[in-house]
Amino acid sequence: MPLHPGFGGIHNAEKVIGAWGKDAEYAEMLQKFIEHHKLGGK
Repeated sequence: MPLHPGFGGIHNAEKVIGAWGKDAEYAEMLQKFIEHHKLGGK
């Protein structure tokens, strides 16, 4: 399940309202890391 149910992942609610700063790259990498490990590292 996404960290923000209904929004699809980390900080996606903030993206929707445009409150998205320089942490975007790191948050996206973290989201990919989380998804990767939820799938058992596949």
